[in-house]
Amino acid sequence: MCVRSHAYADRRGRISFTRVAAALSGRSGASCIAARISIHICILARRKRRRTATACICKDANASMARFHEQHFPFLLKHYKLIYYATPEAAAGGIPNPTRKTFAMPRFALRMSMFAIAAACSASSFAQAPAAPDTQLAFSHANQMVDIGGRRLNLYCSGSGANTVIFDSPSGMGGWVWHAVQPEVAKQTRACVFDRAGMGFSDPAERPNTSQNVVEDLHAALGKAGIAPPYVLVGNSFGGGNIQLFAYRYPNEVKGLVLVEAQHEDEIDRMNVVSKGKLKEMSAMLTEYGKTCEAQSTKGFVPGSELFANCTGGFQPEFGRALNAAYLASLTSPAYWRARNAEEDAFETSNAQLRAARRPFGDLPLMVLTRSVSPYAIPGKPQSELNKATEKENLAIHQEMAALSTRSTHRVVPGAGHLIQADKPQAVVKAVTDLLAQIKP
Repeated sequence: MCVRSHAYADRRGRISFTRVAAALSGRSGASCIAARISIHICILARRKRRRTATACICKDANASMARFHEQHFPFLLKHYKLIYYATPEAAAGGIPNPTRKTFAMPRFALRMSMFAIAAACSASSFAQAPAAPDTQLAFSHANQMVDIGGRRLNLYCSGSGANTVIFDSPSGMGGWVWHAVQPEVAKQTRACVFDRAGMGFSDPAERPNTSQNVVEDLHAALGKAGIAPPYVLVGNSFGGGNIQLFAYRYPNEVKGLVLVEAQHEDEIDRMNVVSKGKLKEMSAMLTEYGKTCEAQSTKGFVPGSELFANCTGGFQPEFGRALNAAYLASLTSPAYWRARNAEEDAFETSNAQLRAARRPFGDLPLMVLTRSVSPYAIPGKPQSELNKATEKENLAIHQEMAALSTRSTHRVVPGAGHLIQADKPQAVVKAVTDLLAQIKP
């Protein structure tokens, strides 16, 4: 399922405010730190004298995640108790000592994208960023700025072929999240990424990025840039909802869809039911924090400060210097935060637009990719009933989407969380490759 904004996460979507919401729903979520070791934690809010489980965040982190929390999340430690969810100790309020444990991967799969509470890596580590691979450099600057009527969308295309593959990103994220996938697909055909209004290098818009507005912007940009159909559309999370709406609006131009932990119009309500109301409760709380980040962006972030870390996620370990610089420039700008928060606030509108358009895809080639890593499970520990319920619901939603086409393939990707393009980019490349093989020249 798709979480909401991935703005507060590392580029892998590891911990983002909206990702937290996703986590409960089975979406992906994320935390800023680098490695393949995940510490899945939940946040218990203290209300009056009673602790109430208000949200769970699954964090992908490296072995030093525990110390990382102590250093970079003091604001969380003041108000919440971090616990390992899905264990008897967690239910009782017990807190295992994270500094003495190393866990294996499950990733923040929240399709979550529940808003992650913003994972922060310290700004000082930015100076240690490795040199960016060549494939990242194209994502670190504006490329083709296409005028769509008084404002411009950033579009980057490479490769050539009969079909053009278009990628749309999770909420709150720029097209750079596809940096490990787009270059590989471009070896087979033309492949393009774009930044929604206010994201990445695109100009902001007066209107919010509802799915309908995104579809209109993208269609206009492709036309102005001379990128003619047929298109194969690939989208993760919120971007997955947008590409479905595009296919409904322009059915004669779309030859296939790859839904990567894609958004479904009813997933928030359904996940909220199975999470016993925690999803929307956490969503509301993290939306408020998004406003705090927007307010601070107008004053200016102080590198290394708590708000800088919590709102930007800081240095992204898998980005090189150039892409990290672009990423941080974007996430510290007021224009980004206004666009990101407006996108979040319009989420229900986007769902309503997709719901109104919903119908079978007929025989349109369709690939549906689902995460396999639970946001709550701890290796070697019992899986909680809540976790089982959210994972089951997430899978059911994806199965329903796959059933919308008579030529669909549904794959559960081993070792992947919500942001499959980050966790297992080759799985996305293979899905696109297999789908292209189904399309007649």
